[in-house]
Amino acid sequence: MLRSLAIVALSVLVLGCGGSAPAVQTFMISGMLGTPASAIFSANVLRVGAQIDAVTAPLILDTGAPLTALDPAALPALSVPASGTVDSITVGGLEILKVPVVSISLGLSNPTSESYLAGLLGGGALLQFSVVLDYQNEQVSIGIPVEPTNVATPIVTSFNIEGGGFGTLAGSSAQIQIPATRVILQGDIEGAKHTLLVDTGASYVVISTELFSSLSADGRAQLLGLPLTTINGETTARLMRVRTFALGNASLSNVVVSDIGDEILKQAGSEVGHNVDGIVGGSYLREFLTTLDYPGRKLTLAHYDNLDHLDPDEFHQLGFTLVAASSGHRFAVGQVFAGTNAESQGVTAGDQVVSISQQSLDDLTLAAASSLLSGAVGAMRPVVFERANQMISLTVRVDDLLPPLN
Repeated sequence: MLRSLAIVALSVLVLGCGGSAPAVQTFMISGMLGTPASAIFSANVLRVGAQIDAVTAPLILDTGAPLTALDPAALPALSVPASGTVDSITVGGLEILKVPVVSISLGLSNPTSESYLAGLLGGGALLQFSVVLDYQNEQVSIGIPVEPTNVATPIVTSFNIEGGGFGTLAGSSAQIQIPATRVILQGDIEGAKHTLLVDTGASYVVISTELFSSLSADGRAQLLGLPLTTINGETTARLMRVRTFALGNASLSNVVVSDIGDEILKQAGSEVGHNVDGIVGGSYLREFLTTLDYPGRKLTLAHYDNLDHLDPDEFHQLGFTLVAASSGHRFAVGQVFAGTNAESQGVTAGDQVVSISQQSLDDLTLAAASSLLSGAVGAMRPVVFERANQMISLTVRVDDLLPPLN
C-alpha cells in the first residue's frame, strides 16, 4: 500500500561536513552480544524496540544517520539534550553505554499511531559491531552475525567507511564533530557502475535525477508526486522500476527506485569527498537477510527463500490515495494517479470518500481505510464520493500502478 511512503526516513543527517573525522569511539557495553530484538517491518524499514535509559520506544536502525537522533516529543519522560549523551541504549540483550545523541523532530511522536517513531539509532553507535537486519522475521541483532537459515548462499561485498568531520545538523547552525560512518560501495544499475551509500533508514533506493531521467526515457511507468518525509523535511518523489540492481553478485530485477531531487546526494557527496550516485534503501535490502560487519567492512546479503513478508499488492490499488478530510467525512482523495481508471472516471483530489465496497470509512483508521484500496488487478470496487454536497457512486478498477518491466 502506498500509504507507507508517508514515513520514509532518508537520513543523511548532517550538512556540510569537512575536516578530519574523529577517531572511532569504542563504547562500553553490558549484556549479551547478538541477542535478537523484536522489530516491526513497515515502509521497507525495521523499527526496533529499544530502551533509551529506562524508556522503551521504537528506533530505526539507521546506517544513513551518522549520529543517534532522538525526538523529545516522542520521549517526554526523558530530557533529550540538543547535543549530549544518554546513559544507555539497549537493543535485545546488548546495552551500549554513554551514547552520544542529538535531538530531532520527526513528527511521528504519537504512540498510538502505526508510524510512531522515537528516533534513529545511527551508525556512530554501531561502528564496533556487526549488525544484522532480518526483514522477514522482524528482528535486529547487534554484535554477533546470525547463522542464516531459509536463505540462499550468502553473498559478501566489501565496503568503505567514509565521511565525517565537522558539520551542522539539519535545521541548526551549531557545529558538531561527526564520526566517519558512511557505508560506501560500488553497485550496478542496468549494467552501469555507480557509487552508492547504504542507508537502512531509507524506504526506497534513491538515484540521482539525471540517472532517473535517463533510465525512464524509454517510457517505462512512473508514479509522480508522491509525498514523503526526509530528515530535511517534506518533499515529493517519483518512482519507477529498474530492470536490474546489484551489489556484487546479489542482483535483483524490477527493484523500485526513487528520485527526490539531488540535495541529499549532494550533501553526502560533500561529506565523503566524491560523487554519490544513489542510496541503497529498503526496496532492495528487504529481500535479504542483511549483515553489516563494520569492523570487517563487509556487507553480507542472503536472499530469503520466500518473500512472504512483502505485500503482493504493494502497487495494486485504486488509482488514488486517502488523506484526512478537513470537514465532513473522515477521509478525502489526496492524489489521483495519472492514467488510472480513477482518473478516467473523474475522481478529483479533495473528493470526500464515504465508502469503499459498501464499507463506511468514517470509523476507520487511515491504515484500515487505505487497505480497502488494494486488491487484485482488474477487480472493480464500488466507491461512494461526496463532492459539493452531492453523492457520486462509481465503480473503480484496481490498477497496477507500477507494473513490472519485461
